[in-house]
Amino acid sequence: MIPEKIKKILYGFVAVIIIAGGIWFLDGYYLPSSEIAPAITTNPIVPTAAPTNFSGTKSVVPPETPSENIKTSVGGNIPRPENKQINITLSAGENAYTFTVPENANVHEAMTILSKTTPFTFTAKEYSGLGYFIEAINGVKNAGGYYWTLYMNGKYSTVGASDLKLSAGDHIEWKYSDKVNY
Repeated sequence: MIPEKIKKILYGFVAVIIIAGGIWFLDGYYLPSSEIAPAITTNPIVPTAAPTNFSGTKSVVPPETPSENIKTSVGGNIPRPENKQINITLSAGENAYTFTVPENANVHEAMTILSKTTPFTFTAKEYSGLGYFIEAINGVKNAGGYYWTLYMNGKYSTVGASDLKLSAGDHIEWKYSDKVNY
C-alpha cells in the first residue's frame, strides 16, 4: 500500500505531465505568434494571403465596407458594427452649418465635431449629473442676462445639449436671447 502523501505527489506529477502533453499537442495546431502578426498588422482593406488556422481553413481579412459581415474561420458571421452617419444643420446667430455626425450623437458631440472641421467655436462647462452648459458660441459669451438657448427643429428644447439626441435631417438652432419663457 502506498502512503497518502506519496499518492498526492504522484497525482500532482501525473497532472503536470498531462497538462504539458496537452500544451505540446495543441501547440502543433496553432500558429506561433510571429506568423500571426503579419495578418494582424496588414491594412484590412487590402486583401492579403491569410495564414491557416487550427481547422485547416483560411482566416479571412475583414471586408472593405463596414456594412459587410466578417466571416469567421468556423463558418459563422459576426455582424460588423454600423457607424451610420446622418446629415444635420446647426445654426448659431447668423451662421449655419450642414454636416454629418454619427447616428444618435447628441448636440454637444455634434458641436465638438463641427468645431474640429470648421471655424465654429464654443465653450461649455460640464456639471456633474446635468451635462454641458454652453457658455459661448463663436466668441459670443452669455452675459448681461443674455444666454444661448437651444432649439430643435424650430421648437424650444426642454433638455440640454448633452441629452438631446440627433436624427437625420434635424436642425439645431442656438438663439442668443434674454427671454426666460419660450
